[in-house]
Amino acid sequence: MRKIFIPVLCLSSLLACSLLPGCGGGSDNNQGDSKDSTIVEKPKPIPADAVFLSGLYATSTNTPYSDFSPENLFDGTDKFWATMPGAGPDEGVMLYFDGIEAPASMEVKFMNDSTLENIKAIELYVNGAMVKILSPDSNVFSSFEGSLNSVFLRIKEAGKTQSKTVDVDGDGMEYTAVRYVSKKPVGINEIIFKDKAGKKLDVLPLKSLKGQLAASSILLPEEAYTPDFLFDSRTDFGWAEGNKEGSGLNETLTFKFDAPQNISKIKIWNGFQRSTEHFQKNARVKQFEFGTPGNMSSYSLADDMKPQVIALKQALSGKEFVLKITDIYKGASYTDLVISELMFYTDYGWSIINSGGVEQRKQTLVNKIKGSVLDGIVDHWFYDEMLNYGNWDNISMTSIILRSNQSFVIWTDSHTTSKNTEAVSNVYDGNWELVSATKDMAKIKIFGKRRFVSQGYGTYKGIQKQDRVSIFSDQLTITPSMIKGEKFIEQIHLK
Repeated sequence: MRKIFIPVLCLSSLLACSLLPGCGGGSDNNQGDSKDSTIVEKPKPIPADAVFLSGLYATSTNTPYSDFSPENLFDGTDKFWATMPGAGPDEGVMLYFDGIEAPASMEVKFMNDSTLENIKAIELYVNGAMVKILSPDSNVFSSFEGSLNSVFLRIKEAGKTQSKTVDVDGDGMEYTAVRYVSKKPVGINEIIFKDKAGKKLDVLPLKSLKGQLAASSILLPEEAYTPDFLFDSRTDFGWAEGNKEGSGLNETLTFKFDAPQNISKIKIWNGFQRSTEHFQKNARVKQFEFGTPGNMSSYSLADDMKPQVIALKQALSGKEFVLKITDIYKGASYTDLVISELMFYTDYGWSIINSGGVEQRKQTLVNKIKGSVLDGIVDHWFYDEMLNYGNWDNISMTSIILRSNQSFVIWTDSHTTSKNTEAVSNVYDGNWELVSATKDMAKIKIFGKRRFVSQGYGTYKGIQKQDRVSIFSDQLTITPSMIKGEKFIEQIHLK
Protein backbone atom coordinates (compact mmCIF):
# COMPACT_ATOMS: atom_id res chain seq x y z
CA MET A 1 0.00 0.00 0.00
CA ARG A 2 1.27 3.45 -0.78
CA LYS A 3 2.44 5.68 2.05
CA ILE A 4 -0.19 7.62 4.01
CA PHE A 5 0.72 11.27 4.58
CA ILE A 6 -0.24 12.18 8.15
CA PRO A 7 -0.37 15.97 8.70
CA VAL A 8 1.01 17.66 11.81
CA LEU A 9 -1.68 19.15 14.04
CA CYS A 10 -1.65 22.94 14.29
CA LEU A 11 -0.39 24.10 17.68
CA SER A 12 -2.79 26.97 18.12
CA SER A 13 -4.96 26.61 21.17
CA LEU A 14 -8.42 25.22 20.68
CA LEU A 15 -11.89 26.65 21.41
CA ALA A 16 -14.45 29.45 21.90
CA CYS A 17 -15.59 32.10 19.43
CA SER A 18 -17.93 35.04 18.98
CA LEU A 19 -19.72 34.41 15.72
CA LEU A 20 -23.15 34.12 17.23
CA PRO A 21 -25.19 37.21 18.03
CA GLY A 22 -25.67 38.20 21.68
CA CYS A 23 -28.36 36.16 23.36
CA GLY A 24 -30.27 37.61 26.19
CA GLY A 25 -31.06 37.34 29.78
CA GLY A 26 -29.23 36.69 32.97
CA SER A 27 -28.00 33.15 33.22
CA ASP A 28 -26.24 31.73 36.28
CA ASN A 29 -23.74 28.93 36.11
CA ASN A 30 -23.13 26.40 38.88
CA GLN A 31 -24.31 28.56 41.72
CA GLY A 32 -24.51 27.13 45.18
CA ASP A 33 -23.56 27.69 48.79
CA SER A 34 -20.21 26.45 49.96
CA LYS A 35 -20.25 23.94 52.79
CA ASP A 36 -18.77 24.81 56.15
CA SER A 37 -17.71 21.17 56.54
CA THR A 38 -15.16 21.49 53.73
CA ILE A 39 -11.75 20.20 54.74
CA VAL A 40 -9.33 23.08 54.31
CA GLU A 41 -5.98 22.20 52.73
CA LYS A 42 -3.19 24.21 54.31
CA PRO A 43 -0.88 25.92 51.80
CA LYS A 44 2.63 24.50 51.67
CA PRO A 45 5.60 26.89 51.68
CA ILE A 46 6.45 27.92 48.13
CA PRO A 47 10.10 27.05 47.37
CA ALA A 48 12.26 30.10 46.72
CA ASP A 49 13.41 28.62 43.40
CA ALA A 50 9.96 27.41 42.32
CA VAL A 51 9.09 27.63 38.62
CA PHE A 52 5.47 28.66 38.09
CA LEU A 53 3.58 27.47 35.06
CA SER A 54 1.55 30.33 33.62
CA GLY A 55 -0.76 27.84 31.93
CA LEU A 56 -1.38 24.10 31.68
CA TYR A 57 -4.01 22.26 29.69
CA ALA A 58 -4.64 18.97 27.94
CA THR A 59 -6.59 18.73 24.69
CA SER A 60 -8.37 15.68 26.14
CA THR A 61 -8.75 14.64 29.80
CA ASN A 62 -10.45 11.54 31.17
CA THR A 63 -13.05 11.76 33.92
CA PRO A 64 -13.07 12.29 36.80
CA TYR A 65 -10.67 15.17 36.31
CA SER A 66 -9.41 14.85 39.87
CA ASP A 67 -7.92 11.45 38.95
CA PHE A 68 -6.54 12.24 35.49
CA SER A 69 -5.77 15.98 35.44
CA PRO A 70 -2.55 17.18 33.73
CA GLU A 71 -1.61 18.59 37.15
CA ASN A 72 -0.67 14.98 37.98
CA LEU A 73 2.33 15.36 35.66
CA PHE A 74 4.08 17.40 38.35
CA ASP A 75 2.94 15.80 41.62
CA GLY A 76 5.77 13.26 41.97
CA THR A 77 3.36 10.36 42.57
CA ASP A 78 1.99 7.41 40.59
CA LYS A 79 -1.02 9.50 39.49
CA PHE A 80 -1.00 10.35 35.79
CA TRP A 81 -2.68 12.37 33.06
CA ALA A 82 -4.94 10.37 30.73
CA THR A 83 -7.07 11.14 27.70
CA MET A 84 -10.69 10.18 27.20
CA PRO A 85 -11.13 6.50 26.20
CA GLY A 86 -10.37 6.08 22.51
CA ALA A 87 -8.45 9.36 22.19
CA GLY A 88 -4.83 9.03 21.10
CA PRO A 89 -3.06 10.54 18.04
CA ASP A 90 -2.93 14.34 17.89
CA GLU A 91 -3.99 14.75 21.53
CA GLY A 92 -1.51 16.28 23.90
CA VAL A 93 -0.51 18.54 26.78
CA MET A 94 0.53 22.21 26.60
CA LEU A 95 2.74 23.92 29.20
CA TYR A 96 3.21 27.70 29.29
CA PHE A 97 6.06 29.51 31.06
CA ASP A 98 6.72 33.22 31.52
CA GLY A 99 9.97 33.13 29.57
CA ILE A 100 12.07 31.32 32.18
CA GLU A 101 15.75 30.49 31.74
CA ALA A 102 15.94 27.30 29.72
CA PRO A 103 16.42 24.15 31.85
CA ALA A 104 19.22 21.69 31.15
CA SER A 105 16.93 18.74 30.47
CA MET A 106 13.36 17.46 30.35
CA GLU A 107 12.31 13.86 30.95
CA VAL A 108 8.91 12.41 30.04
CA LYS A 109 7.90 9.28 31.94
CA PHE A 110 5.83 7.01 29.71
CA MET A 111 3.10 4.81 31.18
CA ASN A 112 3.02 1.01 31.20
CA ASP A 113 -0.41 0.20 32.59
CA SER A 114 -2.94 -2.43 31.52
CA THR A 115 -5.77 0.14 31.66
CA LEU A 116 -4.03 2.34 29.07
CA GLU A 117 -2.96 2.03 25.46
CA ASN A 118 0.80 2.30 25.17
CA ILE A 119 2.18 5.49 23.62
CA LYS A 120 4.90 4.68 21.09
CA ALA A 121 6.00 8.16 20.06
CA ILE A 122 5.49 11.77 21.18
CA GLU A 123 6.40 14.86 19.18
CA LEU A 124 8.03 17.45 21.43
CA TYR A 125 7.53 21.11 20.54
CA VAL A 126 9.56 23.80 22.32
CA ASN A 127 8.52 27.44 21.82
CA GLY A 128 6.35 26.31 18.90
CA ALA A 129 9.02 24.33 17.00
CA MET A 130 9.17 20.54 16.83
CA VAL A 131 12.54 19.49 18.26
CA LYS A 132 12.45 15.75 18.92
CA ILE A 133 10.46 12.52 18.71
CA LEU A 134 10.30 11.01 22.20
CA SER A 135 9.82 7.29 22.81
CA PRO A 136 9.94 4.98 25.84
CA ASP A 137 13.60 4.26 24.95
CA SER A 138 14.52 7.89 24.24
CA ASN A 139 12.51 10.06 26.64
CA VAL A 140 14.94 12.87 27.55
CA PHE A 141 15.51 16.15 25.73
CA SER A 142 18.58 18.19 26.67
CA SER A 143 19.10 20.76 23.91
CA PHE A 144 17.17 23.76 25.26
CA GLU A 145 18.43 27.19 24.22
CA GLY A 146 17.62 30.70 25.41
CA SER A 147 14.39 31.25 27.35
CA LEU A 148 11.53 28.76 27.63
CA ASN A 149 8.00 29.96 26.83
CA SER A 150 6.08 26.82 25.92
CA VAL A 151 6.26 23.05 25.66
CA PHE A 152 3.76 20.93 23.75
CA LEU A 153 3.69 17.14 23.88
CA ARG A 154 1.74 15.78 20.88
CA ILE A 155 0.98 12.07 20.75
CA LYS A 156 2.25 10.90 17.39
CA GLU A 157 1.73 7.14 17.61
CA ALA A 158 -0.18 4.90 20.01
CA GLY A 159 -2.01 1.62 19.67
CA LYS A 160 -3.30 0.65 16.25
CA THR A 161 -4.99 2.27 13.27
CA GLN A 162 -7.11 0.72 10.55
CA SER A 163 -7.08 1.92 6.96
CA LYS A 164 -9.15 1.20 3.87
CA THR A 165 -8.45 2.34 0.30
CA VAL A 166 -11.35 2.63 -2.15
CA ASP A 167 -11.28 3.40 -5.89
CA VAL A 168 -14.08 5.72 -6.95
CA ASP A 169 -15.30 4.16 -10.20
CA GLY A 170 -15.03 6.36 -13.28
CA ASP A 171 -13.80 9.43 -11.43
CA GLY A 172 -10.06 8.81 -11.58
CA MET A 173 -9.97 9.08 -7.80
CA GLU A 174 -9.33 6.97 -4.76
CA TYR A 175 -9.56 7.67 -1.06
CA THR A 176 -7.96 6.10 1.97
CA ALA A 177 -9.82 6.32 5.28
CA VAL A 178 -7.78 5.83 8.44
CA ARG A 179 -9.10 5.63 12.00
CA TYR A 180 -7.64 5.02 15.45
CA VAL A 181 -9.28 1.87 16.78
CA SER A 182 -8.30 1.58 20.46
CA LYS A 183 -11.00 2.08 23.09
CA LYS A 184 -8.49 2.69 25.89
CA PRO A 185 -7.13 6.05 27.05
CA VAL A 186 -3.46 6.92 26.74
CA GLY A 187 -1.49 8.62 29.49
CA ILE A 188 1.76 10.15 30.71
CA ASN A 189 3.00 9.72 34.26
CA GLU A 190 5.40 12.60 34.93
CA ILE A 191 7.37 15.45 33.37
CA ILE A 192 10.67 16.25 35.08
CA PHE A 193 12.82 19.32 34.40
CA LYS A 194 16.39 19.54 35.73
CA ASP A 195 18.91 22.37 35.98
CA LYS A 196 22.55 22.28 34.89
CA ALA A 197 23.58 20.77 38.23
CA GLY A 198 21.17 17.87 37.72
CA LYS A 199 18.73 19.11 40.37
CA LYS A 200 15.04 18.58 39.77
CA LEU A 201 13.19 21.88 39.34
CA ASP A 202 10.10 22.54 41.46
CA VAL A 203 7.59 23.16 38.68
CA LEU A 204 4.30 24.36 40.13
CA PRO A 205 1.15 24.17 38.02
CA LEU A 206 -1.71 26.51 38.74
CA LYS A 207 -3.43 25.59 42.00
CA SER A 208 -6.97 24.41 41.34
CA LEU A 209 -9.29 25.51 44.15
CA LYS A 210 -12.84 24.18 44.48
CA GLY A 211 -15.69 26.63 44.29
CA GLN A 212 -18.61 27.95 42.29
CA LEU A 213 -18.93 30.49 39.49
CA ALA A 214 -21.82 32.76 38.55
CA ALA A 215 -22.14 35.21 35.65
CA SER A 216 -24.81 37.86 35.31
CA SER A 217 -25.28 36.64 31.71
CA ILE A 218 -23.72 34.15 29.29
CA LEU A 219 -23.76 34.22 25.50
CA LEU A 220 -25.51 31.23 23.96
CA PRO A 221 -24.66 28.44 23.41
CA GLU A 222 -23.58 28.44 27.04
CA GLU A 223 -21.29 25.44 26.43
CA ALA A 224 -19.11 27.67 24.24
CA TYR A 225 -18.93 30.77 26.45
CA THR A 226 -19.24 29.53 30.04
CA PRO A 227 -17.23 31.39 32.73
CA ASP A 228 -15.51 28.05 33.44
CA PHE A 229 -13.41 28.82 30.36
CA LEU A 230 -11.80 31.69 32.29
CA PHE A 231 -9.76 29.05 34.11
CA ASP A 232 -8.81 26.50 31.45
CA SER A 233 -5.38 27.95 30.42
CA ARG A 234 -6.60 28.34 26.83
CA THR A 235 -6.80 31.91 25.61
CA ASP A 236 -8.80 30.65 22.61
CA PHE A 237 -11.70 30.13 25.04
CA GLY A 238 -13.33 32.55 27.40
CA TRP A 239 -16.46 33.90 29.04
CA ALA A 240 -18.72 36.05 26.86
CA GLU A 241 -21.59 38.01 28.37
CA GLY A 242 -24.94 37.56 26.66
CA ASN A 243 -27.07 40.57 27.58
CA LYS A 244 -28.84 41.75 24.41
CA GLU A 245 -29.52 45.17 25.92
CA GLY A 246 -25.90 46.10 26.66
CA SER A 247 -22.25 45.78 25.73
CA GLY A 248 -20.85 44.40 28.96
CA LEU A 249 -21.43 47.42 31.22
CA ASN A 250 -22.42 46.42 34.77
CA GLU A 251 -22.04 42.71 34.01
CA THR A 252 -20.63 40.76 36.95
CA LEU A 253 -18.69 37.60 37.68
CA THR A 254 -19.00 36.09 41.16
CA PHE A 255 -16.45 33.62 42.54
CA LYS A 256 -17.33 31.56 45.63
CA PHE A 257 -14.52 29.42 47.02
CA ASP A 258 -15.31 26.43 49.21
CA ALA A 259 -12.65 27.58 51.68
CA PRO A 260 -11.49 31.12 52.58
CA GLN A 261 -8.75 32.53 50.34
CA ASN A 262 -6.33 35.45 50.53
CA ILE A 263 -5.97 37.26 47.20
CA SER A 264 -3.34 39.93 46.56
CA LYS A 265 -3.14 40.03 42.74
CA ILE A 266 -5.16 39.01 39.72
CA LYS A 267 -4.02 38.30 36.16
CA ILE A 268 -6.35 38.95 33.23
CA TRP A 269 -6.21 38.15 29.50
CA ASN A 270 -8.56 40.85 28.24
CA GLY A 271 -10.92 40.39 25.30
CA PHE A 272 -11.36 37.40 23.00
CA GLN A 273 -7.82 36.22 22.25
CA ARG A 274 -8.53 33.46 19.76
CA SER A 275 -7.10 35.75 17.10
CA THR A 276 -6.42 39.45 16.50
CA GLU A 277 -9.64 39.59 14.50
CA HIS A 278 -11.67 38.06 17.35
CA PHE A 279 -10.05 40.51 19.78
CA GLN A 280 -10.90 43.59 17.73
CA LYS A 281 -14.43 42.56 16.76
CA ASN A 282 -15.62 41.91 20.34
CA ALA A 283 -15.87 44.31 23.28
CA ARG A 284 -13.15 44.34 25.97
CA VAL A 285 -12.91 45.52 29.56
CA LYS A 286 -11.62 49.06 30.08
CA GLN A 287 -12.41 49.53 33.78
CA PHE A 288 -13.70 47.18 36.44
CA GLU A 289 -14.27 46.84 40.15
CA PHE A 290 -12.98 43.86 42.13
CA GLY A 291 -13.33 42.89 45.76
CA THR A 292 -15.53 41.25 48.34
CA PRO A 293 -19.20 42.25 48.67
CA GLY A 294 -19.23 45.74 50.19
CA ASN A 295 -15.49 46.23 49.73
CA MET A 296 -14.84 46.94 46.04
CA SER A 297 -12.02 48.93 44.39
CA SER A 298 -11.63 50.25 40.84
CA TYR A 299 -8.97 49.16 38.33
CA SER A 300 -8.15 49.74 34.65
CA LEU A 301 -7.03 47.46 31.83
CA ALA A 302 -5.11 48.35 28.69
CA ASP A 303 -6.62 47.51 25.31
CA ASP A 304 -3.96 44.86 24.80
CA MET A 305 -3.78 41.10 24.20
CA LYS A 306 -0.88 40.67 26.63
CA PRO A 307 -1.67 39.21 30.08
CA GLN A 308 -2.07 42.02 32.62
CA VAL A 309 -1.21 41.62 36.30
CA ILE A 310 -3.24 43.84 38.63
CA ALA A 311 -1.90 44.35 42.15
CA LEU A 312 -4.92 44.87 44.41
CA LYS A 313 -5.07 48.11 46.38
CA GLN A 314 -5.37 45.98 49.48
CA ALA A 315 -5.08 42.22 50.00
CA LEU A 316 -8.51 40.62 50.30
CA SER A 317 -9.66 37.67 52.40
CA GLY A 318 -12.87 35.72 52.18
CA LYS A 319 -14.83 33.08 50.32
CA GLU A 320 -16.76 35.31 47.90
CA PHE A 321 -15.27 37.78 45.41
CA VAL A 322 -16.93 39.87 42.71
CA LEU A 323 -15.70 41.42 39.45
CA LYS A 324 -17.95 44.15 38.00
CA ILE A 325 -17.36 45.76 34.58
CA THR A 326 -17.74 49.55 34.70
CA ASP A 327 -16.34 50.68 31.33
CA ILE A 328 -15.53 49.00 28.01
CA TYR A 329 -13.63 49.20 24.76
CA LYS A 330 -16.25 48.73 22.04
CA GLY A 331 -15.98 45.86 19.57
CA ALA A 332 -15.76 46.65 15.88
CA SER A 333 -18.50 44.15 14.94
CA TYR A 334 -20.12 42.62 18.04
CA THR A 335 -21.49 44.05 21.26
CA ASP A 336 -20.61 40.91 23.24
CA LEU A 337 -17.83 41.47 25.78
CA VAL A 338 -15.27 38.70 26.32
CA ILE A 339 -12.59 37.90 28.90
CA SER A 340 -10.35 35.02 27.85
CA GLU A 341 -8.50 34.04 31.01
CA LEU A 342 -8.24 34.93 34.70
CA MET A 343 -6.04 33.93 37.66
CA PHE A 344 -5.82 34.82 41.35
CA TYR A 345 -2.62 35.05 43.40
CA THR A 346 -3.33 33.25 46.69
CA ASP A 347 -1.29 31.67 49.47
CA TYR A 348 -0.77 28.74 47.06
CA GLY A 349 0.68 30.98 44.33
CA TRP A 350 -1.18 31.57 41.08
CA SER A 351 -4.53 29.82 41.41
CA ILE A 352 -7.74 29.11 39.53
CA ILE A 353 -11.24 28.13 40.63
CA ASN A 354 -12.73 24.78 39.62
CA SER A 355 -16.51 24.52 39.73
CA GLY A 356 -16.68 21.13 38.03
CA GLY A 357 -18.93 22.67 35.37
CA VAL A 358 -16.86 21.62 32.34
CA GLU A 359 -16.72 18.05 33.54
CA GLN A 360 -20.47 18.00 34.20
CA ARG A 361 -21.26 19.33 30.75
CA LYS A 362 -18.96 16.76 29.18
CA GLN A 363 -20.77 13.92 30.94
CA THR A 364 -24.14 15.37 29.91
CA LEU A 365 -23.04 15.39 26.27
CA VAL A 366 -21.67 11.84 26.44
CA ASN A 367 -25.00 10.65 27.84
CA LYS A 368 -26.96 12.60 25.20
CA ILE A 369 -25.12 11.12 22.19
CA LYS A 370 -25.03 7.56 23.50
CA GLY A 371 -26.45 5.20 20.89
CA SER A 372 -26.28 7.83 18.13
CA VAL A 373 -23.88 7.99 15.19
CA LEU A 374 -21.70 10.34 17.26
CA ASP A 375 -21.13 7.68 19.91
CA GLY A 376 -18.27 6.12 17.95
CA ILE A 377 -16.93 9.37 16.53
CA VAL A 378 -16.57 11.83 19.42
CA ASP A 379 -13.14 11.60 21.10
CA HIS A 380 -11.75 9.56 18.18
CA TRP A 381 -9.25 10.50 15.47
CA PHE A 382 -10.08 10.12 11.77
CA TYR A 383 -7.95 10.78 8.70
CA ASP A 384 -8.98 10.86 5.04
CA GLU A 385 -6.66 11.07 2.03
CA MET A 386 -8.01 11.67 -1.49
CA LEU A 387 -5.86 11.04 -4.59
CA ASN A 388 -7.02 12.45 -7.93
CA TYR A 389 -4.66 10.66 -10.29
CA GLY A 390 -6.31 12.25 -13.33
CA ASN A 391 -5.38 15.76 -12.23
CA TRP A 392 -1.61 16.05 -11.77
CA ASP A 393 -1.82 13.48 -8.97
CA ASN A 394 -3.50 15.96 -6.66
CA ILE A 395 -3.51 14.83 -3.03
CA SER A 396 -6.04 16.15 -0.49
CA MET A 397 -5.67 15.21 3.17
CA THR A 398 -8.02 15.88 6.08
CA SER A 399 -7.92 14.87 9.74
CA ILE A 400 -10.57 15.57 12.37
CA ILE A 401 -11.14 15.23 16.10
CA LEU A 402 -14.49 16.12 17.70
CA ARG A 403 -13.99 16.10 21.47
CA SER A 404 -16.50 15.56 24.26
CA ASN A 405 -15.42 18.87 25.80
CA GLN A 406 -16.99 20.31 22.62
CA SER A 407 -13.76 21.51 21.11
CA PHE A 408 -12.57 20.32 17.71
CA VAL A 409 -9.71 20.55 15.26
CA ILE A 410 -9.79 19.92 11.50
CA TRP A 411 -6.66 19.99 9.39
CA THR A 412 -6.82 20.05 5.57
CA ASP A 413 -3.98 20.01 3.07
CA SER A 414 -4.07 19.95 -0.73
CA HIS A 415 -1.08 19.77 -3.07
CA THR A 416 0.24 18.00 -6.15
CA THR A 417 3.34 15.90 -6.61
CA SER A 418 4.91 18.78 -8.52
CA LYS A 419 6.89 21.31 -6.47
CA ASN A 420 6.02 24.18 -8.80
CA THR A 421 2.28 24.13 -8.20
CA GLU A 422 0.08 25.52 -5.48
CA ALA A 423 -0.29 23.95 -2.05
CA VAL A 424 -3.09 25.00 0.29
CA SER A 425 -3.50 24.18 3.99
CA ASN A 426 -6.25 25.07 6.45
CA VAL A 427 -6.56 24.55 10.17
CA TYR A 428 -10.02 24.98 11.68
CA ASP A 429 -10.41 24.92 15.45
CA GLY A 430 -12.96 26.11 17.95
CA ASN A 431 -16.24 24.86 19.41
CA TRP A 432 -18.94 22.55 18.16
CA GLU A 433 -22.61 22.57 19.13
CA LEU A 434 -24.99 19.63 18.85
CA VAL A 435 -28.04 20.30 16.67
CA SER A 436 -29.50 16.79 16.38
CA ALA A 437 -28.33 13.19 16.62
CA THR A 438 -29.90 9.84 15.71
CA LYS A 439 -28.46 6.42 15.02
CA ASP A 440 -28.06 7.21 11.31
CA MET A 441 -27.33 10.94 11.15
CA ALA A 442 -26.18 13.89 13.24
CA LYS A 443 -25.92 17.59 12.56
CA ILE A 444 -23.55 19.87 14.44
CA LYS A 445 -22.49 23.51 14.16
CA ILE A 446 -18.78 24.31 14.24
CA PHE A 447 -17.41 27.81 14.75
CA GLY A 448 -14.08 29.33 15.55
CA LYS A 449 -10.82 30.23 13.85
CA ARG A 450 -9.58 29.33 10.39
CA ARG A 451 -5.91 29.60 9.53
CA PHE A 452 -5.33 29.58 5.78
CA VAL A 453 -1.83 29.00 4.37
CA SER A 454 -1.10 28.83 0.64
CA GLN A 455 2.02 28.55 -1.44
CA GLY A 456 2.11 29.10 -5.20
CA TYR A 457 4.77 29.29 -7.87
CA GLY A 458 4.96 32.06 -10.46
CA THR A 459 7.20 31.84 -13.52
CA TYR A 460 8.80 35.22 -12.83
CA LYS A 461 7.94 35.64 -9.17
CA GLY A 462 9.09 32.34 -7.70
CA ILE A 463 7.43 30.98 -4.56
CA GLN A 464 4.62 33.21 -3.20
CA LYS A 465 3.09 32.59 0.24
CA GLN A 466 -0.04 33.70 2.09
CA ASP A 467 -0.85 33.15 5.77
CA ARG A 468 -4.00 34.60 7.30
CA VAL A 469 -6.45 33.94 10.13
CA SER A 470 -10.19 34.57 9.99
CA ILE A 471 -13.45 33.79 11.77
CA PHE A 472 -15.54 30.97 10.29
CA SER A 473 -18.61 28.82 10.91
CA ASP A 474 -20.07 25.77 9.20
CA GLN A 475 -22.65 23.04 9.73
CA LEU A 476 -21.56 19.42 9.46
CA THR A 477 -23.77 16.45 8.55
CA ILE A 478 -22.38 13.22 10.00
CA THR A 479 -23.32 9.68 8.95
CA PRO A 480 -21.58 6.39 9.82
CA SER A 481 -19.54 6.66 6.61
CA MET A 482 -18.91 10.38 6.07
CA ILE A 483 -18.65 13.90 7.52
CA LYS A 484 -19.62 16.70 5.15
CA GLY A 485 -19.87 20.46 5.60
CA GLU A 486 -21.94 23.10 3.83
CA LYS A 487 -19.35 25.85 3.31
CA PHE A 488 -15.78 24.98 4.24
CA ILE A 489 -15.47 21.26 4.97
CA GLU A 490 -15.98 19.24 1.79
CA GLN A 491 -16.02 15.59 2.88
CA ILE A 492 -14.23 13.28 5.28
CA HIS A 493 -14.62 9.54 4.70
CA LEU A 494 -14.88 7.58 7.94
CA LYS A 495 -14.71 4.11 6.45
